[in-house]
Amino acid sequence: MPKGRVPAPIDRDELLERESALRTIAAAVAAARGGGGDFVLLEGHAGMGKTRLLEAALEQARTVELAALRVTCAELERNLSFGVAGRLVRALLAQVPARRRGPLLRKAPPLVRPLLEIGPEVGGSARSADDPPLDPSAPSTAGDPATLAQAHALFTVCAEALGQAPALLAIDDLHWCDQASLEFLLYLANRLDELPVVLLGARRSRLGEYQIDVLERIAALPHIRVERLTPLTRAAIAVVVERALGERADEAVIEACAHVTGGNPFYVRELLLSLKEGHDLHPSELTEQVRTLAPEAVIRALRTRVGRLGRAVSELARAAAVLGDDVPLRHAAALAELPLGEAAAASDALAAADVLAADEPLRFVHPLVRRALYRDLPAFARASRHLEAARLLDSEHADPEHVAAHLLLGGHHQDEWVVQRLRAAAASALANGSPQSAVNYLERALQEPPSPEQRIDVLAELGTAEVAAGEPAAAAHLAQAIEASGDGRRRAELSRLLGDALAARGLHEQAASAYDAGIAELGGEIKQRDRSTVDTELLELHDGLQAGFLTSASLVPALYARYAERAATVLGELDPRPQTHGQRLLLAHEAIRRALAAEPIERVREIVEQAWDGGRMLDPRRDIGMTPDLVSGVLTLTGDLERSVEVTEAALEQARRRFSPLAFATASYLRGLACYLQGQITQAMADLELARDARRYGWRKFARVASAGYALCLVEADELQRAQQVLEDQDEGPPDYQQAELLYARSELHLAAQRPDKALADALACGEMIGAAPHMIGASPPWRTAAAQAAAQLGDRERGCELAREELDIARRMGVLHAQIRGLRVLGLCQQGAKQLGCLHSAAELGNEAPPRLETIHALFELGAALRRSNQRTAAREPLRRAADLAHHGGARALYAMALVELQAAGARPRREGLLSGPMSLTPSEHRIAALAAAGQSNREIARALFVTPKTVEYHLRNTYRKLDILTREELVSALEAAGPVPDLA
Repeated sequence: MPKGRVPAPIDRDELLERESALRTIAAAVAAARGGGGDFVLLEGHAGMGKTRLLEAALEQARTVELAALRVTCAELERNLSFGVAGRLVRALLAQVPARRRGPLLRKAPPLVRPLLEIGPEVGGSARSADDPPLDPSAPSTAGDPATLAQAHALFTVCAEALGQAPALLAIDDLHWCDQASLEFLLYLANRLDELPVVLLGARRSRLGEYQIDVLERIAALPHIRVERLTPLTRAAIAVVVERALGERADEAVIEACAHVTGGNPFYVRELLLSLKEGHDLHPSELTEQVRTLAPEAVIRALRTRVGRLGRAVSELARAAAVLGDDVPLRHAAALAELPLGEAAAASDALAAADVLAADEPLRFVHPLVRRALYRDLPAFARASRHLEAARLLDSEHADPEHVAAHLLLGGHHQDEWVVQRLRAAAASALANGSPQSAVNYLERALQEPPSPEQRIDVLAELGTAEVAAGEPAAAAHLAQAIEASGDGRRRAELSRLLGDALAARGLHEQAASAYDAGIAELGGEIKQRDRSTVDTELLELHDGLQAGFLTSASLVPALYARYAERAATVLGELDPRPQTHGQRLLLAHEAIRRALAAEPIERVREIVEQAWDGGRMLDPRRDIGMTPDLVSGVLTLTGDLERSVEVTEAALEQARRRFSPLAFATASYLRGLACYLQGQITQAMADLELARDARRYGWRKFARVASAGYALCLVEADELQRAQQVLEDQDEGPPDYQQAELLYARSELHLAAQRPDKALADALACGEMIGAAPHMIGASPPWRTAAAQAAAQLGDRERGCELAREELDIARRMGVLHAQIRGLRVLGLCQQGAKQLGCLHSAAELGNEAPPRLETIHALFELGAALRRSNQRTAAREPLRRAADLAHHGGARALYAMALVELQAAGARPRREGLLSGPMSLTPSEHRIAALAAAGQSNREIARALFVTPKTVEYHLRNTYRKLDILTREELVSALEAAGPVPDLA
């Protein structure tokens, strides 16, 4: 491309009646300069001036020294996974000074290195053993965790690249954006408060079949500013026409222009370009000509204008239209079969004719211009050109998905090369975390069609991709592949995928049948004595099928007998030294089954440790979604809270390495639950805040029960109003265990607020909900003891004792320490005199012999208060002092305050340590970040560890410094040390 070209300045006519949008853009730019983020979405029909507004915004950003970057989404690339996101982040990285860019790229997560086009020479291989599994057979959860992991990883790169330098990122034609990139933009839109960036997008209205749900979700966000562009008024059209035609623009000409174009700025512009040739025409003749130029005629005139520029120019224009926007000149020249010099001259001519922008790579001045020239090609010629374009790109070793973008639009000729390249593109899309793109490529491969030999593989790969994408059609395609395959082992592998697909849709009876069919294909069950003669991969497949069958069959009443029989056979034969990941899952299932049945904990803990297998259950090649649920959940149920924390910390570390915010949220929730039961309220709240924060990018797995746990923490922290708000803001859900947890949390809130009647109602409602699933007795919240306390406060001590004894019996049968302490404590509260003191003494003694527990603090407080009421004031002081000390260090402010009151009543003079000043005044998030900073971690290291941005870390540290009246990190260490040992909040 000849040098010296500069983009033409924006004509003021092109921004007429767009003052509202310009003001909104100006406000967003000002916010970015002040360190804030914003998202402006321009919406309108084709030709309404969205592109011109983007160009004006980019000019405005440059004048105030913002980095101004632009990408244009192309219809051709809407299946290219993370195509737009990759271009956007690469453009942002190009703005970073070289001295910063190298270290930044070396630190870029391996997960997104291919998207950033980083090779091994920049910092290691494209993937590592800790990356998410590429195996698409791994079960998919809601929210597409692979895509979300990459979105978060790209977000961290953006945050690093932006630093403190504000930027404007303009994305044109968002309606053609690929799904994965839209997920990234949604993720970014939900965290704009953490970045100094303006996102400016433009999308077309009412695009019918091409409209994308994610884009609608972005537009619906409450903080997104949407500017809807309307047609120009007659007054604005008059201004434009008069400037273009001068004295010949009489009222009739203006009226005709307004009528023909409907106020569409693009049609007005093209119409006036067409009228330029009639400079000798009288106004009445101009009026007549305008009336013949309806929008389609305007487009025909554009084609004619290009045609008059000569064959070479026309061929280059059509080639560029086929290749799409941002086309290298050499590609357009090759497709047009023009020498490079001749192609350069042709591109100059097209720029002069206002068809192409005056720069390289080639880009049309407006999408409607490209579409007009593209549709000028006959359908068969278009398909042939796309096939030629695919071969051209493949010859230059282009990304398989760029090649496939053209193959999707090419003709169907039963070409083996086409099928191979589409399968390669599907594999690339799956590796990049975009299963939906893989589905599109493989559906096209089926249409080619493939040879009979290839068809089985294509069907299997399509079904596999559909499983990963959560597509209902997966079952049908996998069933077809199973039927067509002649290999038993292959049919078993596909049966497992089919079972996963059916289970994901809730069709558990059909899923169990599929898993069972897979086991039959392998020749039936592999007995423990035969395992040494079977290869590991076959064992993995067999055990995975068994685990799938047991999971699905346990949820279908009609299959419960078969489940019990199979469980007794399979789980009874399990090797305590598992050889496969499937065996670890089976062992975890066995532990859960025993825990839910309230069996003694010794055997349950033994089995769950066998499942954990020294951490091998966190196999980096496998999906980590279920690991903390299965293992940490069982450990918490059995009261082994310290071990549960260890397991979740390992899961948290793996989630960080994989940049998986959903797995991080799940592990945070599970650790928060264990910390709450330990009495570490500040730590628990920090974890639960992180988990609940993940709802904004799709975490729903334990969202309701995390809110219940957070509300319970707030009750212990003496923040009853906030607890009430958390529970009221939580959406109602199905009558499951999560809803039961919410009812239990509400009953505890009512108890703390002295509303025993409401507490009793909610606790009993919780019990009724749990009663519908008697096999869950070991996992039910302690609703009986909540109801017992409420009944006792209402005067019905007999009923309270009955409920408390039931809870205590279950706790003793299982052997869970904190549940036994609670049962004894509440039983004591429901009694009087010596019986009350006896139960409370027993509860406190149980707690004294064990690691710290929240129930121990409650038992110590209740014992001290009961001793003080019985006039044993000296004896009351020791348990009250211990309760106050434990409550203070764990952040249980309600217990701490009550313990101080009781100590004073017992004649002690306790030193009141202010919970709302010094380190104890910090919020859980501030405390967590302060502890990490005091441990020597940098802001960026803290941000990576907690899935937040450096800006969030800086914000919390500023608040911390203000509350502690300090200025440096050295002072921070001293301030936290003065308050006692800094808890491990990492």
